[in-house]
Amino acid sequence: MNGEGSQLTTWIALLVIGAGVVLFLVFSRRFIKNRQEGQALLKGLGFVPASPDRALEERFSNLYRNRYAFFRELYQRRLPDGILYIFSLYNPDGVIVSRGIAIISGNLSLPSLKIFPKIDPNQFGLGSLANQIIERVVSTVDEKVELPEFPEFNKKYQLFSGDQEGVRRFFNDRIADYFSRTAFFTILAEGDMFVIEDYSPSSDKNDLSLLSQNIRQAIEILNLFQRK
Repeated sequence: MNGEGSQLTTWIALLVIGAGVVLFLVFSRRFIKNRQEGQALLKGLGFVPASPDRALEERFSNLYRNRYAFFRELYQRRLPDGILYIFSLYNPDGVIVSRGIAIISGNLSLPSLKIFPKIDPNQFGLGSLANQIIERVVSTVDEKVELPEFPEFNKKYQLFSGDQEGVRRFFNDRIADYFSRTAFFTILAEGDMFVIEDYSPSSDKNDLSLLSQNIRQAIEILNLFQRK
């Protein structure tokens, strides 16, 4: 009886190991397929793989205030007045950004700022709580900037900065009006670079039309932010 029990235990162990191997192969193939599709998508939009330069990585980690951040994905496309990046940023605990868009341009001279979308409580039940959490977390690093002269912008976004006066001088009617006509964008900016992330509920990172739209919007924001 003991021999039969031992044999049964061995068979169960082998089945579990076999199932694990099958699942590993299935998910590995799916990961490789998704990666290849993503690479083909970006290539079709004019992007090429970029080397994960440590100096550039440090610039992104400083922007996100996360010194452990590293690139998992990095592609670039040259612009007439800068470089456009598609990237994913991770740290040892997991994902920071699954797919963001960044622009670095010598024509930019930006104050340090963060723009976060407000969650509409009428559309999402916990919207007010989510907005409060964002404010509390970000306020540990930067101060909230109140802009009562731009009420439509204030309905859509929260603005934070460690340079209140610089942001007030930088912000104008054109910038406020542009973002008042958008939703679900997060913008991180400082110096000659900014990052845009799209948190639309229907956002699909591998949707060609949506990614093209986000790239176009990033270039619009570059034109909006450039020194005149």
